[in-house]
Amino acid sequence: MSLTASFASTATAVVALELADAAALAALTDDTLLAAHALLTDHRRHAETIAAHLAGEIARRSSRDDGYAGLAQRHGFGSASGLLQNLSPVTATEATQLIAAGSLMAEPPSTLWEGALADALTTGLVSVAGADAIRRGLAPVADTAPADELLAECRRLL
Repeated sequence: MSLTASFASTATAVVALELADAAALAALTDDTLLAAHALLTDHRRHAETIAAHLAGEIARRSSRDDGYAGLAQRHGFGSASGLLQNLSPVTATEATQLIAAGSLMAEPPSTLWEGALADALTTGLVSVAGADAIRRGLAPVADTAPADELLAECRRLL
């Protein structure tokens, strides 16, 4: 199932729960309450992955090489991160993480561990913030550590 199909499926299931108020929540059995939370968590992860894809594309279209013709510049922002902060309620850190995740998923991986991390993001195995933490942890040693050890550590962290 594609990412957008999964997103649509979980959205439909969340809407079907009809959890509009506290009384509706109170009427749920324990098992239904836990299942509803798991469903919403899946839906949020799908939405976050799609947001990262969009942020990566916004960043690509806002390249400094494009100067004032870049997407962010045309909308009055000096960077894709600034544009994202204006478009949605995210912090500068969150915008940067979304851009990094989207770029990682869009570009061919330069290393095995980045490929594994991109796959984990794409499939929803790891959140954008989780992927950022793994990337920031492994990147400083990426030039000196053996590729197979980096891949193993990435998989362990995932």
